[in-house]
Amino acid sequence: MSATEDLGEGSCPAQFHHDNEERNESQSSFGYGSGSGSDAYPLIEANTFLANVHSIVGDGTARTGYLAYDNIFLSKVISGSGGDVDMHGTGGGSSHVGGNGGTEVEVARNTFLRTGKPNFDLRGTPCSGAIDHFHDNVALQGLHEAVSWWAGFTLPPFLQASGKFDAPNPTQKFGVGDFDGDGDDRRFLSAKTQTIDQLLFGDFDGDGRTDVFTQIGNVWMVSWGGISPWQKINESTARMKDFAIGDFVGDRRSDVFFARGDQWFVSDGGVGPFVPYATSSKKITELRFGDFDGDGKTDVLGVVDDQWMVVYANQEHTWKPLGPQFFNTVDGLIVADFDGNGRADIATSSCSIRGCEWKVSYDGKSDWATLRSADRSLSEAAAIGRFDGKRAADVLLWHNDYLDIATGGAGAPQRHSRQDMR
Repeated sequence: MSATEDLGEGSCPAQFHHDNEERNESQSSFGYGSGSGSDAYPLIEANTFLANVHSIVGDGTARTGYLAYDNIFLSKVISGSGGDVDMHGTGGGSSHVGGNGGTEVEVARNTFLRTGKPNFDLRGTPCSGAIDHFHDNVALQGLHEAVSWWAGFTLPPFLQASGKFDAPNPTQKFGVGDFDGDGDDRRFLSAKTQTIDQLLFGDFDGDGRTDVFTQIGNVWMVSWGGISPWQKINESTARMKDFAIGDFVGDRRSDVFFARGDQWFVSDGGVGPFVPYATSSKKITELRFGDFDGDGKTDVLGVVDDQWMVVYANQEHTWKPLGPQFFNTVDGLIVADFDGNGRADIATSSCSIRGCEWKVSYDGKSDWATLRSADRSLSEAAAIGRFDGKRAADVLLWHNDYLDIATGGAGAPQRHSRQDMR
């Protein structure tokens, strides 16, 4: 895609800006994803950028700036590239260093996967006492690697920077759900600042679309379909680390399950009070959840006396034997419907120097069967869910910068993503 230059006031619609690189006779590098110059001040929002000399750039002239919101900057580096987001200085000739650095710019709620180069590079001083803002972004490198000012290591008072620095790579694990109600799981991406460890997913209003749940203080918040503003639905002094989401009541709405350490509770639809569900000392980390009898309700799996046991939603809420497998922990167990029969299966993997074997116990009742041989553990999957329109759960795996899909967990991995993704 060619660069988008001198946009003026207004916005640049969501696009994929990639592989912009050009050299002139002096071997200077050019190649911009989106650019602002000659008093332009565009909104650059919700784009994906990959392998550009600068993904967003301003020419530094007075009254030139930009607003860069909710974009993702992927990790690929090309020769001669500089900062992902850059504001030239009007001094310094071809180096664009010193002098004016445009007017105010704001870089907010973006994700930066690239390291080794600045994510925001300010090469001049903003005009008329303006202040540049870099905030609520996620960067994989530290503050002084992510944000650079040409005149020194210490950031000046007219460059204010905050956000999540030295963050873990957010592409390692995805939160997935059917956010548009078409029956397939999607990889969730939102402008909100909560990270994946601060989110839970479920359909709290029963409309067939996955909603996003978080807890802020004692307040339970939901973003409907993952796109609405946060809305309060309930509150509790219990902590979200002790919660799980599932349809334990059976009304096609997601409920909140709470394991206190001596007893379990369920909040109907996330809006009802916690009601006692079962007596058990097992915490969330000792449990797995799935529909093991195909009745549409969420059951609870645990290991009791080295045997898989289930508390079925539609029976007395006491432990019942599930199948012949004997384990002393649920660690490494993945619950999903790999054969598409409407009942949860239990999968794991065993690895040696020769590779890994993905294994499954169908319905949690059969002996181990081989799903496939693989070069990595099943626990290293980026996501597990329904991605190809079929009923069976699929496995998504990173293949360098794009995703492969192993259909039903058993198929040979095939490229799934149309473009590079990190």
